[in-house]
Amino acid sequence: MIACRRSAISVSTKSDAQAADQAHREELRHIEEIPEHQCAELREVFAAKGFEGETLDRIVKTIAEDPELWAKTITQEEFGLQPGDTGQPLQSGAATFAAFVLVGAIPLIPFAIPVLSLDQAFIASIAATSLAFLGVGITKGWALDQSRFRSGLETLLTGGGAAVLAYGAGFLLRTWLGTGAVA
Repeated sequence: MIACRRSAISVSTKSDAQAADQAHREELRHIEEIPEHQCAELREVFAAKGFEGETLDRIVKTIAEDPELWAKTITQEEFGLQPGDTGQPLQSGAATFAAFVLVGAIPLIPFAIPVLSLDQAFIASIAATSLAFLGVGITKGWALDQSRFRSGLETLLTGGGAAVLAYGAGFLLRTWLGTGAVA
């Protein structure tokens, strides 16, 4: 039961904090409304960690004496969330920015290679970007312990679709405005 209710990995620190706080409030409400069930969940969590007998009883009794600690423990153990923890937004933002710049540069790199014609650079850009989408998806699948093939293909199709739409919008705008050459 516990494994089925684990939260998914989120990219947003703020969303994680909000989800954790919401789960914490929900657990506090459950403790008040159905304490027997919540006590059984607490017991299940620590029994799964290998505690048994008198030691398990003491752990459950000690934690259950403090509803705030009880809710926080269940939120952490059952959902993998940290109530009140906003993580490290500056580091998270810096990492996201760095990844954005790094991966965002991939489609531009072929155009900086002087020996490639514009058409060759365009095709190389599509190939490099497709490989990047595939790589990001495979990495995501690995990180989430999901099918790497499916995750890679999904990210490739999503990113590729977005790229086609962006290219199409640019093409239409250039045609509509009548400026510049169209590749």
